[in-house]
Amino acid sequence: MALDRGADLTPADIEAVEALYRRHGHPAIFRLTHKAADGLDQRLAARGYGVLTPSEIRIAPLGDVAPDSAVTVSDTLPAGWVADFGQANGRPDFDAATMAGIIANIVPPAGFARVVEAGATAAVGMAVVLDGLVELQSIAVRPDSRGRGLGRRLLTALMAWGRANGAREAVLSVERSNERAVGLYDSLGFGIAGRYHYRLQPTSIAT
Repeated sequence: MALDRGADLTPADIEAVEALYRRHGHPAIFRLTHKAADGLDQRLAARGYGVLTPSEIRIAPLGDVAPDSAVTVSDTLPAGWVADFGQANGRPDFDAATMAGIIANIVPPAGFARVVEAGATAAVGMAVVLDGLVELQSIAVRPDSRGRGLGRRLLTALMAWGRANGAREAVLSVERSNERAVGLYDSLGFGIAGRYHYRLQPTSIAT
């Protein structure tokens, strides 16, 4: 549920959200940005909600970014791309079916990037263009291929693809604890446009 800038949640609203999540067997979770009402974060903390993944929204002008001939960017989802992302991302909770379903429902133009080395996918990423912005997301480099600049090549290739599809700026999100990614985005000219974090209901009171 998205709220307007400065909109607040009453205790009854919070309890209604908790009840909805509880019916589905999950603890409630809230995403709080700089637009959140004053005091909402503190009220969730008082209810025992913990902080998850403090993150930043970063924006950069596209300028004269050039495509990378070694990175293929497709306007349609390539076969095996989702599975390749799962392998590169390496998260134990990755759900290929859920990700494929989300991608299938994307309406704006989307681009899917892939770097192949020695016949195997080394890195993948995707982007979506909307309202003059290219949103970069799902950037993942296989663990044994990290530290060789593939993330930078993916990003610049997707930024060039976005520019070719009418975007003027690039936007992405990054966890503040991801120092390597933060350093990369700094070097590519991504400035901080906003910050957010999640508040997760403790499981002890979510049942």
